[in-house]
This record gives sequence, structure tokens and C-alpha cells, in this order.
Amino acid sequence: PPFAPPPVGPLKEITFPEDKLLRRYYEKNPSSKDEVIDVFDDASKVPAAVFISKQLKLINTGIPEEEAYDIVEKETLQAALPETSVYTPDKDIDSMKEAFDNWVDAEVEFWHRQTKKS
Repeated sequence: PPFAPPPVGPLKEITFPEDKLLRRYYEKNPSSKDEVIDVFDDASKVPAAVFISKQLKLINTGIPEEEAYDIVEKETLQAALPETSVYTPDKDIDSMKEAFDNWVDAEVEFWHRQTKKS
């Protein structure tokens, strides 16, 4: 095959619509930059990717970028904090204590069985 010489001058940067949306997402959610991506798992499960995917779908239906961001942000917050979740300190503390007591009981039982085997 014929040899193609390398292009002369600087290469043109390739950008995707998602790039702009991702920059905006990271500006509003700086801690998201620290999300760990498991390369052996589906990277589309990363919250930033899920958010941008939903936003882009709305934009593609004709909704302006800012409005699409606000819609997805609202949906995300509602999904993370359902209306039925009400903090009740006494109930939450009691359930945590009960869970801890159950764990301690299970540990004690486990170690009793281990010592009987020896």
C-alpha cells in the first residue's frame, strides 16, 4: 500500500456533545471526579455517565440544555431521597442497636462453634 505522510500542522481536537455536558456536570458536582470506575464492569453505571445519558436524551427531544440538566438533576435527587424517607432518630437508633446486637450474637455463636471444632 502507498505510504501516507503524517498530516502537517496541529491535529484538530475531536469533541463530542457529551464532553460539554460532562464538564458542566463536574463543575456542579466536583466530588464526582473522584468516582472509581471498575473497568471490568459496565462503565455506563458511573453516575456521571448515567446523568449525561439522560440529559442528552432530553436534549435530543428538543429540550434546551439547561432545562434538561435541571430535569435530570431533579429526577436524580428524588430518586436518591424518596419522599417516604423521614428521619426518625429514635427508630433509626433502635434499629441500628438491634442490628449491632444481632451481629455480636452471630459473632459469639461463630466463635463458639470454632472453639468446639478445635
